[in-house]
Amino acid sequence: IDVQELVRERIDVTLQAMIQRAQITLSKSTVPVMSIPFYTQGGDFPVVTVLYGGGASSVRGLGEQLSQDEPDGTDWTGSQGWHSSVTLEISAWSLNADERNILRKALEAVIAANLYVLEEAGLNMVEVQSVQDTEDTQSMNAPVYQTTLRVSCQVAVAVTDESSSFVDVTATNLEA
Repeated sequence: IDVQELVRERIDVTLQAMIQRAQITLSKSTVPVMSIPFYTQGGDFPVVTVLYGGGASSVRGLGEQLSQDEPDGTDWTGSQGWHSSVTLEISAWSLNADERNILRKALEAVIAANLYVLEEAGLNMVEVQSVQDTEDTQSMNAPVYQTTLRVSCQVAVAVTDESSSFVDVTATNLEA
């Protein structure tokens, strides 16, 4: 599972639906949701970015055998891997502090609305770890208002392999 892309896609679909249904009112009728820093594309405001914050094996010993080996005709299919803890940084950028606040609330609602979808796709224990607002009045031509949500989840990292089963066993008498 590409956690970053899945979450980016769900934010994009849900946020655009909220705008179209007039559940939120912003300065633009669409908001780009990107998986790269917006300034590398020279994007307009408002914009949302979903960046990979990090990942680490969290439960390898428990996750070495992710599922039972299953017979498949004369072959066996098994999964090996671990559970990984992944963190994403979801940021909304705006030239207006009030719009930033609207986007913060909207992003929290988007995550909550998609919990079931994310879980069905394999993301477990999705949590918003922190929410922080900041302002940048120095590096751009105008003040930029940002809100950042740190979202974490658990996801299985696995490989599936097939191996042949024993189809013929010969027994010998080991008595002397």
